[in-house]
Amino acid sequence: MTPQTALLTVRVNQGAIEKSNVKSVMEMTRMIEITRSYTQIAQVLQNQSDMRKSAIDKLADVPTS
Repeated sequence: MTPQTALLTVRVNQGAIEKSNVKSVMEMTRMIEITRSYTQIAQVLQNQSDMRKSAIDKLADVPTS
């Protein structure tokens, strides 16, 4: 099929509904999984930051004799 004949065979129907090539249920499920993973990673990073701060605070408390 040449480009000229392809242009002649393309047609737009008024009022027609196009099908989406996106599988909404799969994409929503994937988005939920990604959000949960992001939340878990953020929590691990927060815990690591808290442990580092706690370690620095303990090292800063030098007992005076």
